[in-house]
Amino acid sequence: MSYVPQTGINATLVIDSVTYIVREMSFQSAQETIECSSLADQYKKYFGARRAGKLTATLLVSGDAADAIISSFQSAANLGTSIAYVLTDANAVNSYSGVGFIDDATHNMTGGDVDTLTISMIVDGIMAP
Repeated sequence: MSYVPQTGINATLVIDSVTYIVREMSFQSAQETIECSSLADQYKKYFGARRAGKLTATLLVSGDAADAIISSFQSAANLGTSIAYVLTDANAVNSYSGVGFIDDATHNMTGGDVDTLTISMIVDGIMAP
């Protein structure tokens, strides 16, 4: 499926079968590089190696939904267990799925505003369209 640019309005992120409305989100993709130059080379040479991905999302939540994901994140029984996610952008034009590990979760509460949950997730494997 080819990518069609969309706004973030109405984007959703499903984590472990629970759907969250996305306030803002970013996806970072990085590729490791390994130096492969010889001592005789005047300039360093590199080749690309493995890729890594990280999702960072601020989600609109009720206190109950935030408690469920933070409790799961902090549970010793879930250590080393990746969880499934599906990101769908506005009007369900683009959808990405995979599994990952939540490595940070912050429940943000402000007076007069909605509760938000900011998470960062390390993608385990590929992010599939």
